[in-house]
Amino acid sequence: MNILHSNGIASWQQRINNYLFNSYTIHPLHAACCRILYAAYLLFIAIERCDWLGTYPQVFYVPPPLSISYFAESFPPTWFFHFINISIIASLVCLLVGYKSKWAAISTGILILLFTSFQHAFGKINHIILLTSFPFVLASINSGAILSIDSVLTKEQAFKKAPNSSWVLVYYSLIIGFAMFSAGFMKCPQWLYFDTQATKHYIIFNQMVANRTALLSNMALQINSAVFWEIADYLVVILEVGFLGAIVHAKLFRAWLFWALLFHFGVLLCLNIPFTHHLFAFALFINWQHLNRLSANKLNAALITIDAYFVYLKPYHLIPLIGLLCLVLYQYGSLYDMVCTLLAIDTSLGIDILLFAIATSIATLLVIDNIRAYIAK
Repeated sequence: MNILHSNGIASWQQRINNYLFNSYTIHPLHAACCRILYAAYLLFIAIERCDWLGTYPQVFYVPPPLSISYFAESFPPTWFFHFINISIIASLVCLLVGYKSKWAAISTGILILLFTSFQHAFGKINHIILLTSFPFVLASINSGAILSIDSVLTKEQAFKKAPNSSWVLVYYSLIIGFAMFSAGFMKCPQWLYFDTQATKHYIIFNQMVANRTALLSNMALQINSAVFWEIADYLVVILEVGFLGAIVHAKLFRAWLFWALLFHFGVLLCLNIPFTHHLFAFALFINWQHLNRLSANKLNAALITIDAYFVYLKPYHLIPLIGLLCLVLYQYGSLYDMVCTLLAIDTSLGIDILLFAIATSIATLLVIDNIRAYIAK
């Protein structure tokens, strides 16, 4: 009996170890691409000034518990937020080119956490936990092993056997799963009543009250079927609540991520609410070998060719880039905002739809190829 009991425990331990350390693999090029895309998106598109926070009086200061801002009595002075602005740009530039990658990722995460903590001190929070936590994941998966200044300075062999980072993604999948589950749990049971259509209500409220018109909102509201909207409500709740259960298996979790990608693309098109920062979290779980195989091995070859040019980058080259981006930030916001302002381009349909369209296209190709391979068996 003791032998059977011991074998049972050993079997469960083996399953847990296999789940933690073999569920996901992180190719050095995969980690490097996630690092570069994340830093480029924040630097050139999504970055925003935070010095306006220092102009508000204490009466507006209502920080949530368990946040950094909770330990302060009011908003810090404006110079503090100028320091945060410049520090975030410097950290993101270092992260972009892979200079001191690990520490750049950690400092980026801390600075964004600090900024968002005071941003949420008005009493309203945004759903950016994946954006804030992503740099800490980058710091844990050796994202600077290639396509970086670090790899040139240390002459590190990027493809040598690296520490197993699967457990990092397992824990990150738990963060994603719990974040989505908490969103879905709050929708129960209101979204599940048959006499209400919550999804349709949000589209109407968004368009009529919030005055935020989306690309497909008018088309969506032409659908008058209560059954359609009830199915939409149930699918949203099942998606979000089911995320916590999907983390138990890598393939199931990837399937749930694809579903979430389609869902968030639909939210953008029908509600004009962008969750673009979720794309980077989802991208970490792509099967890189499969993606490279789908490109006929041209993806790895192209990136290795680009890596050769990093030898010409020196740390002192970053100083003028940081200065230029600081000037752009204080004058326009981001490089994307600057280009749109100078060219008088309407940004309402903007870059978010383009990024989601690209991500959805790549994910769909991977799914179709997986289905084709499964049928071929």
